[in-house]
Amino acid sequence: EEINGLSKVNKITGMDIFRGMEKIKVIDFRGASFTSLGSGYTFVNNNSVEKIYMPTGLTDLKSTAFENGTNGTGMKGCPNLVEIHFYGPLPTTIYNSSFTNYNENLKIYVPEAYIDDYKNKLTNAADKIFAEP
Repeated sequence: EEINGLSKVNKITGMDIFRGMEKIKVIDFRGASFTSLGSGYTFVNNNSVEKIYMPTGLTDLKSTAFENGTNGTGMKGCPNLVEIHFYGPLPTTIYNSSFTNYNENLKIYVPEAYIDDYKNKLTNAADKIFAEP
């Protein structure tokens, strides 16, 4: 299942927004106008999500976005996440520590023009970063 219609979202606040979803496999923010993704733990304990499409103007991705409810666990809260798509430049606030303990099949897609910026910042997952197809 997918969450559709998120392109109309202009603000996400609070924590645990997509916590514990059990059937949603795709979360698609393409076309959304917000720049900050929650206050933390946005996708915490989300065992079903496989793909996340970030908004183009994302500037702030909290360090706890993908955790399992315990600080410092990286992506343990999203064990089946295999694709993250970024469509803009490297967010101003993004943490290398968020990109640990990921699914071995994870691929992070970014615009080709910014691939070096992402790889230099997200060194924990540099080998998982590819140009957006």
